[in-house]
Amino acid sequence: MIVSLCGTPGTGKTTVCRQIPPKEAMVMDMNALITELVPDPCHDPASDSLVVDVDELRRGLAAFQWPEAGLILIEGHLSYLAPSDLCLLLRLDPREIKNRLLRRGYSETKARENAEAEGVGTLQIWAMEEETSRLAGQDPEGIVPGCGLVLERDVTGMEPGDIASWIHEMVRGYDEKELKRLIPYRPGNVDWLEVLSDWF
Repeated sequence: MIVSLCGTPGTGKTTVCRQIPPKEAMVMDMNALITELVPDPCHDPASDSLVVDVDELRRGLAAFQWPEAGLILIEGHLSYLAPSDLCLLLRLDPREIKNRLLRRGYSETKARENAEAEGVGTLQIWAMEEETSRLAGQDPEGIVPGCGLVLERDVTGMEPGDIASWIHEMVRGYDEKELKRLIPYRPGNVDWLEVLSDWF
């Protein structure tokens, strides 16, 4: 089973993955995959991230020989492009994202840019577009392997261990085909527009 763990930079993806023991999941870093699959990716020093052609990356991920493992967890904000069964999207109050990124050394402009992207749900939109494309007319509320079923959660104020427990709960729900566990986390419940309205 392949699970994408994505979210705007600063939502805590890497920190959460440190809570998951290797015996429970093989964690793969999206940046490492990008470096392996995309020739000469560009590095953006302002955000300390890789800039790639998403179509080229999608093709590379589709052709990649995934390791034999019970659960593979791909961590990175572009991981929604992987041929995953589940796409778990961490959402966080944009004000907290901005503060975290400033503490990491991001410029004021870059920190605000990422916070605003979270505020308008940019990654949610992209992940949902990817899911819709893969479903190609199949039931969006069903269990369709490889479709990257998108689930999201507001993790503001949550401890990393609690977020890791939620990930395991979603994986079990998907594995056991218990839609009642998954449906409450379908996109649409997280709304930061009121937060953003205070910025403009």
